[in-house]
Amino acid sequence: MGKRDRLIASDAELKFFVSNVKGFLSSNLKKVLRQLESGEIAGARAAQVLGSLQSELEALGLTKQLDEIKKIYGKDLTAIVDRFEELGKKQAGVTVGPQGGVSQIKRSDVISDINRPMVETLIKGGFNQAASLIESHIGDVRQQVALSVLSGQKPDVSGIVDDEGESLDNKLSAEMSTTFAAFHRTVTLTSAEDLGFTLFEYIGPDDQVTRKFCAGLLERDPPIYSTEEISKLDNGQGLPVSQFGGGYRCRHIWSPVTEEEARSLGWKG
Repeated sequence: MGKRDRLIASDAELKFFVSNVKGFLSSNLKKVLRQLESGEIAGARAAQVLGSLQSELEALGLTKQLDEIKKIYGKDLTAIVDRFEELGKKQAGVTVGPQGGVSQIKRSDVISDINRPMVETLIKGGFNQAASLIESHIGDVRQQVALSVLSGQKPDVSGIVDDEGESLDNKLSAEMSTTFAAFHRTVTLTSAEDLGFTLFEYIGPDDQVTRKFCAGLLERDPPIYSTEEISKLDNGQGLPVSQFGGGYRCRHIWSPVTEEEARSLGWKG
C-alpha cells in the first residue's frame, strides 16, 4: 500500500469506527431506556436502570466495539514498519515489493526494545481517550433522562440520545484523529532517528480546509524537509510540528525517504 493510500485508509477506518460506535450507542441506549420513555418504570427502578447503564452497554458489546481502536493502531504500526522495510530494500539496491529481496532493515529493529513500551502506552492512551469520551457521553444521556424522570415527565429518550450522539460524533472524530495522527508522526520520526533517516516528505491533502501553514509546507517542490528543518518549524499553536503537524486535527504526516529517493523526486539538498 502506498504512502498516500495508507493515509486515506487510516482516515476511513477512524470514520468507520466512530460511525459504528455512534450507531451501537444510539440503538442500545434507546433499547435499554425505552421503559423509562414509555413510563413503564419510575422511581427506584428507573434509578437502578440509569445507574447500571454503563455495565448494560458493556454486556451488549461496548468493550468489543472499543477493541477496534487497538486494531486500527496495530494496522498503522504495521504500515510504519512496512515503510522502513521498503526503505531498507532501497538502500540495499533491490527491487521493492513483497518478493523484492532482503531489506537492510529488520522489521524487529523498526520499533526498538527501548521504545516499544512507550508505543504500547500511546496505543493504550488512544484507547482510554475514546473510552473516556464514550463514558462521558453515556453520563450526559443519563443526566438528561434523570432530570426528566425527576420532574415527572416522560423523557424523550430518542431525542436526547440523538442530540448527544451528534456531540459525541464531533468530539470523538476530533480527538481520535488528532491523537492517532500524532501517534503516527511520533513513532515514525522516533524510529527514523534510531535508523538514521533524516529526510521526510510532508504528505496529505491540499484543499479548501487545509491550513495556511500546511499549504505552505506543501508548496515546496518536492515537500521534503530534514529533521533539523522540522524542529525549527512553528505552526503557531504551541504544538511541536514533528508530532502535530499543522496542529489540532491536522491531516498530514511525515513520511521518511532515502536521500536517493528524495533526489529522484527533485530534492536538491
